[in-house]
Amino acid sequence: MQQFGAIGGSQADEATDGDGRLAWVDNETSALGRAWYPVALSTEVTEAPFAVELLGKPWVLARLGGELVAFADACPHRLMPLSAATVCGQTLRCSYHGWQFDVTGAAVVIPSIEPGTPITGRARASAPAGLVERYGAVWMALDDPVSGLPDFPEWDDESFEVRLDTPSRTTASAAQVMDNSCDVSHFVVVHAGTFGGDATALSSPRSIERDGWKIRATYETHYRVLDDPRIERGELPELQLSRQTKTFHLGSTLELRMEFPDLGSTFTILASSQPERSGSTRVYRWFARNDIVGDETRWAECLKVEEAVMAEDLSALNRYRDYRLPLDLRTEVHVPADRLSLAYRRLLDDLTQAGGPAAPAEMSA
Repeated sequence: MQQFGAIGGSQADEATDGDGRLAWVDNETSALGRAWYPVALSTEVTEAPFAVELLGKPWVLARLGGELVAFADACPHRLMPLSAATVCGQTLRCSYHGWQFDVTGAAVVIPSIEPGTPITGRARASAPAGLVERYGAVWMALDDPVSGLPDFPEWDDESFEVRLDTPSRTTASAAQVMDNSCDVSHFVVVHAGTFGGDATALSSPRSIERDGWKIRATYETHYRVLDDPRIERGELPELQLSRQTKTFHLGSTLELRMEFPDLGSTFTILASSQPERSGSTRVYRWFARNDIVGDETRWAECLKVEEAVMAEDLSALNRYRDYRLPLDLRTEVHVPADRLSLAYRRLLDDLTQAGGPAAPAEMSA
């Protein structure tokens, strides 16, 4: 049984159980590199190189001739950060010795060698295995990803309006942030000031299904709705029946779809975390609704509520002193309401092993 309690924790002191499996993961666990993570908003990557971190490693994003590129943030010559470089048309020019790299990462100009001299193939800036721009953000996979980008059909659905929130940060690891999303029993305490409270105390998934690298859970619970004018006028009760589907994707991404039958509305949240380094995780959130399209007043109220919800979660997550999420199920004490959290740990356990995912299974309530 792996003991926890030390502050921080990183890949440097990674531990395995008796079977050679990882006992825990954190923001610097290299085996998590086979998944997609958001690393920047599209609007953050402009004409200048933009420095980011992922799984404890520094990277630089840039647009060369309009093409998005990502390289390890170290020039292969003297390891000078390429985030200090300049964009020269379709190349990135190192600020130290003027080496220039094209969109593939190959050095195409080295000022200190004679013109016409062949450039060694080792003069190359390292690139990640995957780089995609989608949903208004830049996504990276450090190693060959085992699954595709997270689903978010509302992004292209004209009946919905989507808002991308300003990212926030927590000292907790991305795995701990996702585990918080798996958990509903904290609603009664952590979210008592917003949508939670006593009515959510016994919330638990009706079913949990594993489909390859995804986990899907369904809920039926009561949710305190705070921004519907009919509720404010007393025409409808504040506590509304909510049918929810949570889909967990690799890369610390949650797709939460909430349907309110009595309100005739659907509210979807896509939340994804960027494991920057030990003690730093950046959290991105997208909100999609089909009931307030074009209504700026209600969107402002919605975003105000969601900001309060995030503040409640961060207040709890930032209390962690140890940033590791145990995969050894004997480390923590579990109750029936934790079934989804256990399914998430098994998903991570599969990812960190050489093999593929376990066979799809269903775990019904």
